Amino acid sequence: LVGDWVFYTNNRNNDEIPHLVSTLQLIFCLISVVVWVILATDGQVLRPLFRRCNIPTFSTGQILFFSVICEDVPQAIIAFIIDDYYGEDQTMTPMTVVNIMTAGYDSLIKLAVAYDSREDRHDTGAWMSSYQGHTDIVRAIAMMDEKTFISASADGSAKAWDVHTRECRTYRGHSDWINAVEVLSYDRFVTASDDKSIKSWQLGARSGVGTWERKFKGHTDGVSCLAAVDDEFFLSGSFDKTVKLWNVITGQCVMT
Repeated sequence: LVGDWVFYTNNRNNDEIPHLVSTLQLIFCLISVVVWVILATDGQVLRPLFRRCNIPTFSTGQILFFSVICEDVPQAIIAFIIDDYYGEDQTMTPMTVVNIMTAGYDSLIKLAVAYDSREDRHDTGAWMSSYQGHTDIVRAIAMMDEKTFISASADGSAKAWDVHTRECRTYRGHSDWINAVEVLSYDRFVTASDDKSIKSWQLGARSGVGTWERKFKGHTDGVSCLAAVDDEFFLSGSFDKTVKLWNVITGQCVMT
């Protein structure tokens, strides 16, 4: 991103470069800023727009692939055109070479990460198991024991999966994305959501809407993470910039 802007600054006063080419370079630099904001937030900055327009959310891999197409490839092409056709003696300057090499390397890294993000494979290259049931991004996973794990999703549900049979029970009760899940004991777990609440669940509870055991309210913004202290207390972190210590039994906030 820095290299793109430095290269643009060095060439914007070059009268030999057509106005159209210079304008395209500026546009791609601005696109680079937008793309990096999207990457830095893992797409969170676009979430309100997606919800309003009923657009499905994108995975990290898809976002990385999008950034390569919209940022790195155009910048490399523009850099090549400017110095190869309009540079002095039609030779490439060191800055151009650095910019093209950086864009190429960045593209390869992003594409590699995008590929790795699409599929979770065993070391042998074969699928171990595939668990399908959520209708949106899976935000968090926590192991209950060697046979059961819990998944939390942006579709507002948590699911308890049998590792071997791949059957699941669904727990609903949040009105927004579930960002985190934490196991507290062999049969109890908690979930944190963008609806500003935390809820505890009994593993054996019947699936369906409203099966939560206890609701923990106190944060004024979405709750982003959880950490168990023991089977009686846990910590929560929120976008309201606070960390709270909760008592699982009473549902009270012990400390902020």
